[in-house]
Amino acid sequence: PAEAKKDFKTAEMILLALLIDGQNYTETIMKAVSPEEFKDSSVRDAVSAVYAMHKEGVQVTAAKLINHLGNGVDASALVSEAVNLLDMMQEKDKALEDCVARMKKDNVKERLSGLQDAIRIAHGKKDEEEVKRLVTEYNSLVKAGKT
Repeated sequence: PAEAKKDFKTAEMILLALLIDGQNYTETIMKAVSPEEFKDSSVRDAVSAVYAMHKEGVQVTAAKLINHLGNGVDASALVSEAVNLLDMMQEKDKALEDCVARMKKDNVKERLSGLQDAIRIAHGKKDEEEVKRLVTEYNSLVKAGKT
């Protein structure tokens, strides 16, 4: 699980890096992933800032993003880490595709796990209506994951 978390964090950082890379990937990422889908709150804040700047027509750069986030050490470190990832990235299109897929898959797994817990709790309370509703949601998520 710790490795999976590291994977997820890497996927989030790569997407942030691609957002800083200029306008090339911003529209694609904005359509594919909402800020709420980012688990790391600092990355989520940075992504939200990039989305907001993009909507205002601002060309996003590392410096502008750090300014937008505030001059805290965390903002600088986060953006620097993303820029370093960007420098090492060979196939940006493939990285984008892989990271979006990884995030989507991970979010579905997490939601399924949460639903399993909720089903157990509802079952324990003998709330059959809630069990039925949760199982339906669980099954539709499983089916959607197989397509």
